[in-house]
Amino acid sequence: MNRTMFTGLATGLDTNQIIRDLMRVERLPLDRLNQNRQMLEWQREDYREMNRLFTSFREKVDALRLQSGFSVYNVVSSNEAALTSSVVGRPSQSMYSVEVVQLAQAGKHASATFDFAVAHPGQKFSEAEGWAGDFTFSVNGVEFNVTGEDTVESVVVKLNEKLYESGFRAEIDRNNVNQIVLKSDDVHSQAEISVAVEDNNVLSLAGLHPKNEPPQQAKIVINGVTLTSDTNRFTYDGIQMDVKQMTGGQTVNLSISRDVDAIFEKVKAFVEAYNDLIAKVNEKLGENRYRDYPPLTDEQREQLSETEIEKWEERARSGLIKNDPLLSRALSDLRLDFYSTVEGVGHLSEIGITVGDPVVGLSRYRDGGKLYIDEAKLREAISNDPDFVMNLFTVSGTSQDEAAKYKETGIAKRVYDSVNRVISQLNEKAGYPVSLSEADNSLIGKQLRDLDERISDMERRLQQIEDRYWRQFTALEKAMERLNQQNAWLMSQLGSMQG
Repeated sequence: MNRTMFTGLATGLDTNQIIRDLMRVERLPLDRLNQNRQMLEWQREDYREMNRLFTSFREKVDALRLQSGFSVYNVVSSNEAALTSSVVGRPSQSMYSVEVVQLAQAGKHASATFDFAVAHPGQKFSEAEGWAGDFTFSVNGVEFNVTGEDTVESVVVKLNEKLYESGFRAEIDRNNVNQIVLKSDDVHSQAEISVAVEDNNVLSLAGLHPKNEPPQQAKIVINGVTLTSDTNRFTYDGIQMDVKQMTGGQTVNLSISRDVDAIFEKVKAFVEAYNDLIAKVNEKLGENRYRDYPPLTDEQREQLSETEIEKWEERARSGLIKNDPLLSRALSDLRLDFYSTVEGVGHLSEIGITVGDPVVGLSRYRDGGKLYIDEAKLREAISNDPDFVMNLFTVSGTSQDEAAKYKETGIAKRVYDSVNRVISQLNEKAGYPVSLSEADNSLIGKQLRDLDERISDMERRLQQIEDRYWRQFTALEKAMERLNQQNAWLMSQLGSMQG
């Protein structure tokens, strides 16, 4: 608002500085609110960063919680020129014997191709170079007269009028508009075609396929079972096979084995992702909290350099979720998920994965729950009993009692449930990682909106207080001005009396 300001002309006071000093004291509660808001916003950012870490880790868990994550196989064909294959399910055997009896072939229509020596399909034949007069041609004994008034387009009409009922159709070739293709409608019929063309200089027979050849199915015999397919691809017992040539009574052997390396890498990536997650979460939970470094006010920022501001805020942001109970409980749940035996299956240590380093003797608590892999033991377990490894991660509990069901549940399924739970709790506390402030109905989001309202109310009150100070000092200036005028008048009167 506009003010008429008297800046000490009558009183000699530095009114601007006095009001600034007074308002600095008045603004202390507002500064504390803004600092609290900034700390809450930083805290929300920290929670959302944790949310992103757990969400990223969940993708690694998802790769191992289902049996399909372990259904990775190597397939070796003894004759890849005749047959190649891949695994698309869970084969029940490790060896398959395949004979390729017959390949699939597309059907071929009975057809004739006529070529016309004209400039375009609409040109009259009499206008074509070399036209020598009317002539005839026949299809399946049906005679067609061609005159100089005819065109490629009119010949198509004549063919369709006389041959449509016998199951043939004529059309202009899209790739060569000076050609007519006449073919049977149904490749499965017994249709045949014969053509006779009288000597002429316009029309010639460019191609003839005298009879229909129906499509042929592919046929194989696999482990004594005969299969047919409309294409050269078969799927049997979780194996997809592409046949390329007949084997002439010989067999192609398919050897199926679990891809130990692929499964090993999946498990290793899962363990490494977990270790990375807990290292980052533990680092955040253990950050020092510097309570002597509150967020800077605008006035304080003006007095510091960019480097000083950066260093200050680094400490001010530190430790805002130190020893957070939600995250601490999440890590505790994950340690339990890994350390607990899967009833009816076994323990993670049986495949060479332990919580805490068995070599140096670190416990699962002192080492923050970090997992260690005995790579040789893990490879051996995958190679010798891949189903055991798979069940250890993927088996589903069947008990009605939740506690009993948890004990029966595979490790990856347990971890997936725990991660989902903490993500849901983080969403409730700090909102989704990509939430807009206006749409954030989380606990912190509501607290921030409440603070925004309080800050807005306090800013209005401070404006009123500042306006009051200005009115008071303006009144003081005016009063002093009147007093000075009276003093001047008295002094002038006294001077005149003495004179």
